[in-house]
Amino acid sequence: MKAPRSAHWAETTALVLTICAAAALRLCGLDFGLPGLLHPDEFSFVYFPLNFYSLDFNPHFFTYPTFHYYVLAALYGLLFVLQSLFATDLSLGQFIALHYFYDQHALLYWARLLSVFYGLGTVLWAAAIADQLYGRSARYSAAGLVAVGTVMARQSALASVDSAMLFWFAAAIWSAVRLLERDSLRSYVLAAACVGAAAACKYPGALAASSILAAHLLARRSLYDRRLWIAAVFSLTTFFFLSPYVVLDLPTFFAHFSGQVEHLGAGHGTTLERGWWYHLYFSLPYNSGWLALLLFSFSAIHALYRRHVPALVALCAFGTYYVVMGYGQSVFTRYALPLMFLQAAITVGPLQLPHNQYLRVAALVLLLAQPLYNTLEQTRLLTTTDTRVEARAWIERHVAPGETIANFGGWAGDVPVRTFEELWWSISHFERVFGREQLDRALPTLTAHGLPSPYYSYAIQRSNIAAQSGDLGEVERLQTGWIILHRHELPYSHIDSSFAQQLTPRATRKAQFGNKTSAGSIYDPLDAFYVPLADGGALKQPGPQIEIWQLHGYRSPPDATPSPHAAFAQAYVRGATEALGANDRDRALALATRALDLDPRCAEAHYALAIIYHMARDLPRAEMHYKEQLSIEEDPAALMNLAIIYGGRSDVERAQVALERALRAAPSSYEPLHRLVVFLLQQGQLDRALVLMRQYGNPFAERAEFHRDLEKIHTASGDTSAAQAARTARLQAERTGH
Repeated sequence: MKAPRSAHWAETTALVLTICAAAALRLCGLDFGLPGLLHPDEFSFVYFPLNFYSLDFNPHFFTYPTFHYYVLAALYGLLFVLQSLFATDLSLGQFIALHYFYDQHALLYWARLLSVFYGLGTVLWAAAIADQLYGRSARYSAAGLVAVGTVMARQSALASVDSAMLFWFAAAIWSAVRLLERDSLRSYVLAAACVGAAAACKYPGALAASSILAAHLLARRSLYDRRLWIAAVFSLTTFFFLSPYVVLDLPTFFAHFSGQVEHLGAGHGTTLERGWWYHLYFSLPYNSGWLALLLFSFSAIHALYRRHVPALVALCAFGTYYVVMGYGQSVFTRYALPLMFLQAAITVGPLQLPHNQYLRVAALVLLLAQPLYNTLEQTRLLTTTDTRVEARAWIERHVAPGETIANFGGWAGDVPVRTFEELWWSISHFERVFGREQLDRALPTLTAHGLPSPYYSYAIQRSNIAAQSGDLGEVERLQTGWIILHRHELPYSHIDSSFAQQLTPRATRKAQFGNKTSAGSIYDPLDAFYVPLADGGALKQPGPQIEIWQLHGYRSPPDATPSPHAAFAQAYVRGATEALGANDRDRALALATRALDLDPRCAEAHYALAIIYHMARDLPRAEMHYKEQLSIEEDPAALMNLAIIYGGRSDVERAQVALERALRAAPSSYEPLHRLVVFLLQQGQLDRALVLMRQYGNPFAERAEFHRDLEKIHTASGDTSAAQAARTARLQAERTGH
């Protein structure tokens, strides 16, 4: 009796050590990028759960079902209760506002920790299923494969629905295999409940139902058996109970769900092979290694040949998920997580064939070597500082708060500084869910808390896709002195080489972060996650290569960190600008007025109101707000617009003064110079126009519009040879694309 007990003790010890190793691999990367840097999908796991405290339990968002959001809402509620008892005296409304606007990352940490617990539970399910399939000795082998799986470890350290769905999916497989020996109605209901929970976390979880049907048929039970149909009904009931608004808000659910189906089939921008091929040659090997894929193939063939019924149940679930999810071209590696889990459970079968225990252990070590190496490299990178976090720290030290920054490369790789645009998104959603009165009640708390870090304005966002790879015209239009570029092999960070060449003579590179290249590293090409799946050994840190540039001659405004009220006012101005872009002047007027109520010294609010009144042809009010703005800051756009108003009144002298002030305020932009030259041409002041072109035009000497204006001046003055020379230079500039 001692030998079996000793063997069982050794296997149990191995399983415990495996769980500990899995926990270490997942917990090490738990605070990756915090505070500031999120995976693009993570933001919803802070905001949406908090929204439920408005007592509207409809998420109005069905890209995912709602179960996981409800669980997170309960977790955040528990955190609020504990803080109220032992740490702070915040009301629930203040707690929500504080985390909605300033401290999202504290909640995100707990959301990631929940994913880790789901991931560890999945390791245990792998051991339990392997026990059902191949016996007790297979438990730690399957658990080991799941523990060191590269994609599994990485997803378990992120706030997402994937770990939760996989946990319930694995529970459904275990319950289904159990039906082969236990045919009670309770066993069917348990399996069905797990399927419903998996589907309520993420829709593909419903495919675990195929394992129940497979177990039922392989046990030679009738399709008309009431237990099977009760299980089907109970599975749907569980799904609807855990995500009720898929029925209660059916039109929204259908629109979002059909969009997800379309997205799966059409792909995610980058065209790759369909999942049937891609997951076989990419997702599965880079999670568990090529040897595991080879052993899985052997184990599947062996199970089919020997008619190993428990393994056939798992294979049916694998095949169903593979066929359904493999038809699409949206092939994120995380979409294959259920396949990876089932592969781990099935693969370990051949490891049980050798009678020699040491041989089995040696085979397992060989099997785990490749995924363990990749996961350790991944963990190393997750515990180093991302280039974007380093760049954020540099910007907060060297760039004045409130500055507008031209950020090129693509939204997913942007340095995660706090921006007024981000704050406006939070405000607009908070007001929609909780109402403005709730925000007004929370503002004193937010003011007392103070701004957690400086706020800036990012000029190039998702709405301006054409400019994301680089546009010097946008830099001039926005009158910004700071430019951020980021590059990477991933398609989310790309800079046009010609833009970089144009930038070099006009700006100075102030800082650079990251490797010049990460060539050779293997990334999920669809996922905006800058940590490689494999071959990351040459990388010192994750993230894109980042460069921070400052335009020559640009003078930064004095460092004046805004108050919370001022920051919120700036955010409302972003909302007013957004409303103007949608041609909704009434909403723009209301938002700009709200900004001015919060901060009467908000220059941007005065400018927004001036623009609104200018568009409405209420010129006296427009002029008043332009002047109010100019009493706070010297803005070339306001001056040029004032010149238009003065010109309409035939007040030539004041119009010229305004244009000359605009030119002095923005010598690095060609627009004020162009406007003033056109004005002087209209007034017949040709000599003055030529003097200004020579005085201010040198930075624009390669541009076609500069030579076009010179050509007009020389033509008007009758200097034919000079006009011809300007025409030749203009044509040359047009040919070279300047």
